Amino acid sequence: MSQVSDAPFFSKPYESGALTN
Repeated sequence: MSQVSDAPFFSKPYESGALTN
């Protein structure tokens, strides 16, 4: 839930969930 699925507008720099959740 903290990957591109939750951060499609973050490109992928926060795929780890740093900015997603």
